[in-house]
Amino acid sequence: MKTFFNELKKDHKEVMDILEKLKAGSPTAEKTREKLFAQLKKELVPHMKAEDSTFYQALLATQNGRPHALEAKEEHDLTTMVFRQLEETPAKEEIWGAKLKVLKDLVEHHIEEEEEEIFQLAQKEIEKDDFKQILQNFQNEKERVKNELS
Repeated sequence: MKTFFNELKKDHKEVMDILEKLKAGSPTAEKTREKLFAQLKKELVPHMKAEDSTFYQALLATQNGRPHALEAKEEHDLTTMVFRQLEETPAKEEIWGAKLKVLKDLVEHHIEEEEEEIFQLAQKEIEKDDFKQILQNFQNEKERVKNELS
């Protein structure tokens, strides 16, 4: 169980580190932005898709976890929408920085809620023995999506 949550926290840290570098970067450093954004896509998209199809799927099956899983999945959908807008906007555009700030705020909020509330709820709602399989499925799905993106 701890291993599963540690895996998610490790992913969260990687994503936040990339977002911090993007935020700190110069608006005129287009190539750097594009490189960091590509790294972000490689980390964030597989994480969200794998989390939706494994962890949140398990949480949806629980009475108390269902509303939280639904909200978290909606946050992922919103994050995906903003992410796509960023992808379609040239990194040199002034609006790109504003969109990045919105994306960063969404991701930070989601991570905070997940780590401070949802993880504890999941430990009460999902059978302890199920976490090993959820972790395996999460890792497999994340790898599958990463390969799809390559």
